[in-house]
Amino acid sequence: MAQTLTHGMPPLSRSMLALDSATLATVERFLALLGEASLPEKASDAVSGLREVLRSSGRETMIAALEDASPPDDVAQRVLVLAGLQVHLTRLAAMLDATALQPVANGVCPACGSAPLASTIVGWP
Repeated sequence: MAQTLTHGMPPLSRSMLALDSATLATVERFLALLGEASLPEKASDAVSGLREVLRSSGRETMIAALEDASPPDDVAQRVLVLAGLQVHLTRLAAMLDATALQPVANGVCPACGSAPLASTIVGWP
């Protein structure tokens, strides 16, 4: 991490994300809290189904979500995994020394180097 900061690069990277027990625990906790919310039936089914999947193959499920390897019929579960991973990455970013981060490009996150989600969704420049 120190090397990336020395060279003005974002210290967090999706490719370097450790899919360890802390990551899995964060995703599971996110899903547990989401499962307590009042959700439409299909969303609730996706949350509970994913919680079952993570119990048996958590790391593999997270890898598949990150690699775009999820089958089209698992889109809801993939989105939920990615949302949980976003919570984990946000927690990691909050632990960074904000004064050490350097601008990468206009509108790009100095912590991870990603464009804002809105630009990804609607194709903003």
